[in-house]
Amino acid sequence: MECRFYKAWDAYGAFSNFSPFPIMMVSPSGDEEEWPTVEHYYQASKFRGVAGANRALEAVRQAPTPELAAWYGRRTQRQAPHLVRPDY
Repeated sequence: MECRFYKAWDAYGAFSNFSPFPIMMVSPSGDEEEWPTVEHYYQASKFRGVAGANRALEAVRQAPTPELAAWYGRRTQRQAPHLVRPDY
């Protein structure tokens, strides 16, 4: 059986990065962090560990929706590529 998903409201949408479920991740320091959605974490990961990028990371984390987290992460990546991890 093939399982396709993209939109959180479609069939199998719970598997989407945009699905409105929080996730727990381990930070680089070993602490647990709660993220609003997988998309929030994915977009913020672009900036983790880069000097001067904490503001961008936190802006993504605080975005009220996963769509805005994606928009902010992509926009920052285009407008300030120096804030993106070199291994991204």
